[in-house]
Amino acid sequence: MQSGTQPLKSERKHNLNWATHNVATLITDRGTQEKINYGGKQIMIKKYSKFLGVLLTLALLLAVLPAGKAQAVTLEVGPGKAYTTIQGAIDAANSGDTIEVAAGTYNEALSIQKAITIQGAGKELSIIDGTNLTGASLVSFNNVPGEAIFDGFTLQNPPIIYTSGNVREYGYNLGIAGAMDGAKITVTNNHLIASDPMNFGVSLSNTTADVVINHNEFLNHTQNAILIERALNDVEVGYNLFLIPEDQGPAIWSMSYGTEANPHNVTGLHWYH
Repeated sequence: MQSGTQPLKSERKHNLNWATHNVATLITDRGTQEKINYGGKQIMIKKYSKFLGVLLTLALLLAVLPAGKAQAVTLEVGPGKAYTTIQGAIDAANSGDTIEVAAGTYNEALSIQKAITIQGAGKELSIIDGTNLTGASLVSFNNVPGEAIFDGFTLQNPPIIYTSGNVREYGYNLGIAGAMDGAKITVTNNHLIASDPMNFGVSLSNTTADVVINHNEFLNHTQNAILIERALNDVEVGYNLFLIPEDQGPAIWSMSYGTEANPHNVTGLHWYH
């Protein structure tokens, strides 16, 4: 209260420090109005019932909450879980969600186009098997709008692409391809097994995503365990174990190429350790 100001005259004391007051200072147990003197001025104080006060508080909270953002959730895959297939959970997931995959063998190929985390029970426990499947990759990432993580799986028996003459061409345990500006894809703590001489491990092809390939094990890849082809932005490859037959192809192959009319300039940092 400022010096020289008349004291408040009212049945109740009111907080008139307007610089710091909030809705709670206006909530009382009576639904009436009251005039008080403050500095010689008549001020009307509205008093709200407790119920109305609760409603007003909730309305203010809803007004300041961010709109359009769903809370991240965890989707569970496995026997007795909400989803029996990993792809079913991927299709149902929203950006920021986590998919937890129980131990077991899943005979399916995965297409991932969301900023999500796919977490296995462990690289020896959650197994994705491509037996009798078709396509280029057992697991593929494209058009991811943010950060995606793939962690804790065995990838085995990837499919093989055939030419029109029924000649085996190639197949990938995991592929990352296409323009994905602003995306980051992390592949970590996985066991990738080649079951055919034409199998590659991880393939990066014409991608603009940042990619991290760390702490994985590669087994029997007579082609390249990691093939990096025209990857524009940052790529980190580190702490991986390569168990490759002697005198076979290089574990890591990195290349970029273009033409004078259509050059391909790598602007990110590539480091292998």
